[in-house]
Amino acid sequence: MGAKILIVDDDNGFRGSIKTILISEGYSVAETTSALKALPILEKHKIDLLITDIVMPEMDGLEFIQQVQKKYPDLKAIGMSGGGWMGNADQVQGLANEFFSGFLKKPFGSKKIIDMVKDIISKTE
Repeated sequence: MGAKILIVDDDNGFRGSIKTILISEGYSVAETTSALKALPILEKHKIDLLITDIVMPEMDGLEFIQQVQKKYPDLKAIGMSGGGWMGNADQVQGLANEFFSGFLKKPFGSKKIIDMVKDIISKTE
């Protein structure tokens, strides 16, 4: 079976679409609606790749990824956002490069996420 991926996004429809795309590519996918719900999943399961929204209630994606990286420094992550994130494009890209292996601006096509996931997974194997 393929790599185990955790998707964290409060948008049920978008999260479900990503899950369907990744399952069709042979990946094992877990999902949840918030960073707070994702933390226990990370403790109980070996996750190969984390895909997280940036703008979420309770705990945003940046705070979440900082906590995750302290506990799981080797875990690769893709950040994604549809907007509403602070800063201009250069600031956003700088933060994305610091904390994430990849960054996607919503909406994005299935090919874009498949290619990014394959690229990141291939570098961790």
